[in-house]
Amino acid sequence: ALVAIGVEPGMSDVLARYAAGHLFSSIDEIGVRDGSNITVDGEDFAPMFSIWTTIEECLNPPVIWERERGWYTTPPFSEPETFALPEGIGPVEFVNVEHEEVLLTPRWVDCDRVTFKYGLRRAHHRARVDPQAAPRRDRADQRARRAAGAP
Repeated sequence: ALVAIGVEPGMSDVLARYAAGHLFSSIDEIGVRDGSNITVDGEDFAPMFSIWTTIEECLNPPVIWERERGWYTTPPFSEPETFALPEGIGPVEFVNVEHEEVLLTPRWVDCDRVTFKYGLRRAHHRARVDPQAAPRRDRADQRARRAAGAP
């Protein structure tokens, strides 16, 4: 029994190590993806964990590890990708955020790259928005407008 190890980090690290030792002869990338189809009416963002931890992970520069480069950072919310989660959830848009797996996993698993991405929303979210409703700016647009001095 592995009691109170958590899901990520924790179970994701155990599963990655098991895969490396028992399922594959080599691993190109261990990519941890954290997402769901949770929604809160009227909100674009509904964290599945402590809001304070979520804010910290989203504001810190995301870390990526590559065998040839080592650890390096990227801008928050960089490298968006759509990943199809199992039936009932479906496609979710994921972006880089800071998380412990990238610091832990390459120490114990022989692989070429380790990433962690958080699912911000369903990939088709914008297509479901009521076209008659007032437009809502996404977070990147809001940050850019604030940096430029716009309200």
